[in-house]
Amino acid sequence: MLREKISHALLSASEKGTNFRAKLPPAAQDYATVRSARFKDTGNGRLAVVLDGEIHITSAQAQLLRSQWQERASRAQKFQISPPSLR
Repeated sequence: MLREKISHALLSASEKGTNFRAKLPPAAQDYATVRSARFKDTGNGRLAVVLDGEIHITSAQAQLLRSQWQERASRAQKFQISPPSLR
């Protein structure tokens, strides 16, 4: 039973990490590959999946990817809440 729970947790974590549709901009999703995966102890009994991979794209796709990353970063900044001022 414990072995099955551990296997399920590891499989779930690795599937989440390789979900390129959720993690990468559209210009890179179809061109990304994972070369290796390892697990890292993050403390408190938790594991993280560390993935190493590559994206092979043309220079035109790289420019599109850059603009998509910038759009994503811009949207993320709009929704960040600044901490209250301590005056």
